[in-house]
Amino acid sequence: MRTLNFLNPSRPTQNKIRWTVDVDGAPFHLYIPKWRVPKKIPMGLDVVVDENVKNKQISIETTPLDYPIKVIVQKHSTHTRTIRYRPSGENPNQWEIGEPYIPKDILTEPYPEKVYLEVRWDYTEGVWELNQ
Repeated sequence: MRTLNFLNPSRPTQNKIRWTVDVDGAPFHLYIPKWRVPKKIPMGLDVVVDENVKNKQISIETTPLDYPIKVIVQKHSTHTRTIRYRPSGENPNQWEIGEPYIPKDILTEPYPEKVYLEVRWDYTEGVWELNQ
């Protein structure tokens, strides 16, 4: 299990906000749909990446926006420095995160088929003003 600190959200896309952290030269971008981000957008995120998915409780109930996001993602494709994972669920519009490209350097070989991610909102650096 590893916890990464993402800082400074970038300019938003049409439907998502992106946070990034560099992992030994490989960018780890995490996209979160605007509908799932708290009204006061934190400058940082703490993201837990855990390959041990057994006994992880994932709620299918709607949770308040300021609660952590807890998802299990499935391996989708392998790239040079990253593994692309896809959230569970048939409808991408209901995913609480986008498809993360997780740097290989934080995973163990053979690369896991499933990974648990927990996104915790970090307000220690303040909030971000979304200019649309």
